[in-house]
Amino acid sequence: MLRFHLPPNLSAAVVRDAVALKVELDLTAPPAGELIPVLALLQRWCGTPTPPKFIQLSRAQLRDLIAAAGSQPLFVEANRPPAAWPYPALLRLVPPPHPRPRPPPAANPAAPGQPRPRA
Repeated sequence: MLRFHLPPNLSAAVVRDAVALKVELDLTAPPAGELIPVLALLQRWCGTPTPPKFIQLSRAQLRDLIAAAGSQPLFVEANRPPAAWPYPALLRLVPPPHPRPRPPPAANPAAPGQPRPRA
């Protein structure tokens, strides 16, 4: 059994390009063949035999995960039953958040090792 628990702030996380997912994996029985592509992605991203309990994905990584999952009911949101990815439009190309403006350079910066001019 494999489940990805979606965060309550999913829309904001997608815009930030940092979506945290809780990963629930039960390996007491061998995984179904349909899960192998999803598990391979997790192993490639994490570099561990078993995935961590939480993972942060970019939009691109989340798109890859959704593509690998196909129509399998792997995504859980707000204690609802597992379902296939419920938001197909959410991951379309989203512009990154606006960068913070840089402060203007100093009017008369002093050269290294030189005293600063007095105002």
